[in-house]
Amino acid sequence: MATVTAGLRERKKLATRQALHEAALRLVADHGLDAVSVDDIAERADVSPRTFFNYFASKVDAVVGLDPAAPRRMCDAFAGRPAGESPIESLRAVQRGSPRRWRRSRSCGRSGCRSSTPIPSSSSS
Repeated sequence: MATVTAGLRERKKLATRQALHEAALRLVADHGLDAVSVDDIAERADVSPRTFFNYFASKVDAVVGLDPAAPRRMCDAFAGRPAGESPIESLRAVQRGSPRRWRRSRSCGRSGCRSSTPIPSSSSS
């Protein structure tokens, strides 16, 4: 039963990270990076600003949406593949298991969630 709880917790964390990323993308697309605050992103994702900082260091990080835990999860998934499977088969299986997150992220792009506003390198609040 503990495995189910840990799995649910991890899924909720991933869902929160994704909600923050998508909120950041949409807000920046609508208003531009400089006009969007961390508070705006947190409000749109229905979390507190403190929760925002559990997932991202800045609003720019939320827009980019990189997950620092992703490489470790990929390595763990690869290492957990059956011993009789070839490395290529294992890699393909791991890759097939990871696109769910990216499909959700790309769907925002298909719906016009893109910003023509350049992201200034100095703005990170």
